[in-house]
Amino acid sequence: MNDIALMYQNIDKKEWESKYWDFIEELLKELNIDNWEFSITLCDNTYIHELNREYRNQDKPTDVITFVMSDEPFPVTDDDEQLYSAGDIIISLDTVLENSEYFKVDYQQELKRVTIHGILHLMGLDHETNNEDEEMLVKQEKILDKFSNKDIF
Repeated sequence: MNDIALMYQNIDKKEWESKYWDFIEELLKELNIDNWEFSITLCDNTYIHELNREYRNQDKPTDVITFVMSDEPFPVTDDDEQLYSAGDIIISLDTVLENSEYFKVDYQQELKRVTIHGILHLMGLDHETNNEDEEMLVKQEKILDKFSNKDIF
Protein backbone atom coordinates (compact mmCIF):
# COMPACT_ATOMS: atom_id res chain seq x y z
CA MET A 1 0.00 0.00 0.00
CA ASN A 2 1.28 3.46 -0.91
CA ASP A 3 1.52 6.37 1.50
CA ILE A 4 0.94 9.63 -0.37
CA ALA A 5 0.59 13.07 1.16
CA LEU A 6 -1.35 15.68 -0.80
CA MET A 7 -0.54 19.18 0.41
CA TYR A 8 -1.29 22.76 -0.57
CA GLN A 9 1.03 25.74 -0.50
CA ASN A 10 -0.24 29.31 -1.01
CA ILE A 11 -3.56 28.01 -2.37
CA ASP A 12 -6.79 26.70 -0.85
CA LYS A 13 -7.69 23.03 -0.69
CA LYS A 14 -9.48 22.01 -3.88
CA GLU A 15 -13.03 20.68 -3.88
CA TRP A 16 -11.99 18.15 -6.52
CA GLU A 17 -9.33 16.57 -4.28
CA SER A 18 -11.10 13.19 -3.98
CA LYS A 19 -11.30 12.77 -7.77
CA TYR A 20 -7.63 13.71 -8.06
CA TRP A 21 -6.84 11.06 -5.40
CA ASP A 22 -8.73 8.47 -7.45
CA PHE A 23 -6.67 9.38 -10.52
CA ILE A 24 -3.39 9.10 -8.59
CA GLU A 25 -4.34 5.69 -7.19
CA GLU A 26 -5.31 4.39 -10.64
CA LEU A 27 -2.10 5.81 -12.10
CA LEU A 28 0.04 4.06 -9.49
CA LYS A 29 -1.72 0.76 -10.25
CA GLU A 30 -1.11 1.27 -13.96
CA LEU A 31 2.60 1.82 -13.25
CA ASN A 32 2.83 -1.11 -10.80
CA ILE A 33 3.91 1.18 -8.00
CA ASP A 34 3.32 -0.21 -4.53
CA ASN A 35 4.79 0.52 -1.09
CA TRP A 36 5.88 3.99 -2.08
CA GLU A 37 5.89 7.03 0.15
CA PHE A 38 5.88 10.43 -1.54
CA SER A 39 4.18 13.80 -1.49
CA ILE A 40 2.44 15.96 -4.03
CA THR A 41 2.20 19.66 -3.24
CA LEU A 42 -0.21 21.78 -5.26
CA CYS A 43 0.84 25.42 -5.16
CA ASP A 44 0.92 28.80 -6.89
CA ASN A 45 3.59 30.34 -9.12
CA THR A 46 5.17 32.29 -6.25
CA TYR A 47 5.99 29.14 -4.27
CA ILE A 48 7.31 27.10 -7.20
CA HIS A 49 9.29 30.11 -8.45
CA GLU A 50 11.14 30.24 -5.12
CA LEU A 51 11.93 26.51 -5.32
CA ASN A 52 13.02 26.78 -8.94
CA ARG A 53 15.36 29.65 -8.09
CA GLU A 54 16.81 27.94 -5.00
CA TYR A 55 17.24 24.38 -6.29
CA ARG A 56 17.44 24.68 -10.07
CA ASN A 57 19.03 28.12 -10.52
CA GLN A 58 16.13 29.18 -12.74
CA ASP A 59 14.53 32.50 -11.87
CA LYS A 60 11.02 31.72 -13.09
CA PRO A 61 8.05 29.55 -12.24
CA THR A 62 7.54 26.16 -13.86
CA ASP A 63 4.72 23.63 -13.96
CA VAL A 64 6.30 20.76 -12.03
CA ILE A 65 9.42 20.10 -9.99
CA THR A 66 10.32 16.64 -8.75
CA PHE A 67 12.74 15.96 -5.92
CA VAL A 68 13.84 12.32 -6.13
CA MET A 69 15.00 10.80 -2.83
CA SER A 70 17.01 7.86 -4.16
CA ASP A 71 19.28 6.94 -7.03
CA GLU A 72 18.26 3.28 -6.72
CA PRO A 73 16.70 1.81 -9.86
CA PHE A 74 12.97 1.18 -10.01
CA PRO A 75 11.55 -1.05 -8.53
CA VAL A 76 13.57 -0.58 -5.40
CA THR A 77 12.59 -3.50 -3.20
CA ASP A 78 10.46 -6.61 -3.10
CA ASP A 79 10.00 -6.19 0.66
CA ASP A 80 6.25 -5.74 1.17
CA GLU A 81 6.85 -4.39 4.67
CA GLN A 82 9.20 -1.55 3.75
CA LEU A 83 7.98 1.72 2.27
CA TYR A 84 10.19 3.25 -0.40
CA SER A 85 10.67 7.00 0.14
CA ALA A 86 10.42 8.13 -3.47
CA GLY A 87 10.47 11.92 -3.07
CA ASP A 88 8.33 14.98 -3.60
CA ILE A 89 6.40 16.42 -6.53
CA ILE A 90 5.50 20.11 -6.56
CA ILE A 91 2.93 21.32 -9.11
CA SER A 92 2.02 24.95 -9.78
CA LEU A 93 -1.65 25.09 -10.68
CA ASP A 94 -1.05 28.62 -12.02
CA THR A 95 1.46 27.38 -14.60
CA VAL A 96 -0.65 24.31 -15.39
CA LEU A 97 -3.53 26.66 -16.26
CA GLU A 98 -1.25 28.95 -18.29
CA ASN A 99 0.16 25.97 -20.20
CA SER A 100 -3.30 24.55 -20.88
CA GLU A 101 -4.31 27.87 -22.42
CA TYR A 102 -1.04 28.26 -24.35
CA PHE A 103 -1.11 24.72 -25.76
CA LYS A 104 -4.91 24.78 -26.17
CA VAL A 105 -5.47 21.63 -24.10
CA ASP A 106 -7.94 20.93 -21.34
CA TYR A 107 -6.82 22.04 -17.85
CA GLN A 108 -7.57 18.57 -16.42
CA GLN A 109 -5.48 16.97 -19.15
CA GLU A 110 -2.56 19.25 -18.37
CA LEU A 111 -2.77 18.52 -14.63
CA LYS A 112 -2.85 14.79 -15.35
CA ARG A 113 0.16 15.23 -17.68
CA VAL A 114 2.35 16.97 -15.09
CA THR A 115 1.30 14.50 -12.37
CA ILE A 116 2.34 11.60 -14.62
CA HIS A 117 5.53 13.50 -15.46
CA GLY A 118 6.45 13.89 -11.80
CA ILE A 119 5.79 10.24 -10.99
CA LEU A 120 7.88 9.10 -13.97
CA HIS A 121 10.75 11.19 -12.59
CA LEU A 122 10.30 9.48 -9.21
CA MET A 123 10.63 6.18 -11.09
CA GLY A 124 14.05 7.29 -12.31
CA LEU A 125 13.08 8.34 -15.83
CA ASP A 126 14.47 11.58 -17.19
CA HIS A 127 14.70 13.66 -20.35
CA GLU A 128 17.31 16.04 -21.74
CA THR A 129 14.92 18.31 -23.63
CA ASN A 130 11.18 18.81 -23.98
CA ASN A 131 11.25 17.19 -27.42
CA GLU A 132 8.18 14.98 -27.75
CA ASP A 133 10.38 12.19 -29.18
CA GLU A 134 12.23 11.73 -25.87
CA GLU A 135 11.54 8.26 -24.46
CA MET A 136 10.16 9.53 -21.14
CA LEU A 137 7.83 12.01 -22.83
CA VAL A 138 6.58 9.37 -25.26
CA LYS A 139 5.79 7.11 -22.29
CA GLN A 140 4.11 10.03 -20.50
CA GLU A 141 1.79 10.70 -23.44
CA LYS A 142 0.90 7.00 -23.80
CA ILE A 143 -0.07 6.85 -20.13
CA LEU A 144 -1.98 10.13 -20.42
CA ASP A 145 -3.91 8.69 -23.34
CA LYS A 146 -5.03 5.75 -21.15
CA PHE A 147 -6.50 8.24 -18.69
CA SER A 148 -8.01 10.61 -21.24
CA ASN A 149 -11.57 9.82 -20.09
CA LYS A 150 -10.79 10.05 -16.37
CA ASP A 151 -12.23 13.25 -14.88
CA ILE A 152 -10.34 14.76 -11.97
CA PHE A 153 -12.54 17.83 -11.49
